[in-house]
Amino acid sequence: MPWYLYTPSRRSNPTNPNNWTLVGSVPPSTPGPNYYLSALQASDNLGHPIITRALQGEIAQALQNRRDTTNVLLSHFKR
Repeated sequence: MPWYLYTPSRRSNPTNPNNWTLVGSVPPSTPGPNYYLSALQASDNLGHPIITRALQGEIAQALQNRRDTTNVLLSHFKR
């Protein structure tokens, strides 16, 4: 299943498939510790991820727990 990087043009909803860029079949490397949404793995729909309700829940779980999940990778960015 392909991986996508979160690439919003501005503050936006991560469940919008247009905010993701296809990067291929290998998960992108992300620095730890994990805090912010970085990449996800999902089925492909013409270069955009298919974000199911289950995947939406997994995104929320990863952000809430500040931990990667099977299909969601997080990155740490210092403010």
